[in-house]
Amino acid sequence: MKQDIYNPETWTEQDRTFLDKARNLTPAEMDFLLEVMKAVDADPQKSEARATFAEQKAGLYKLRTEEGRNSFLEALKAV
Repeated sequence: MKQDIYNPETWTEQDRTFLDKARNLTPAEMDFLLEVMKAVDADPQKSEARATFAEQKAGLYKLRTEEGRNSFLEALKAV
């Protein structure tokens, strides 16, 4: 059965940590996060590889800057 994302009773500690961090994002950072999610989900055949790339390589980019975010998105989409 699929987890009910709208029911806080089903949230894991990891879900809660993610949501706490997401609440502190600027609008530009939130847009970036949505773009990352779209890029990961855009191609089912590449989804797992892109998710792995995002987890392992995000620390190599300056994601607090527009240039860093754009560079990361380009690299992610190239996977």
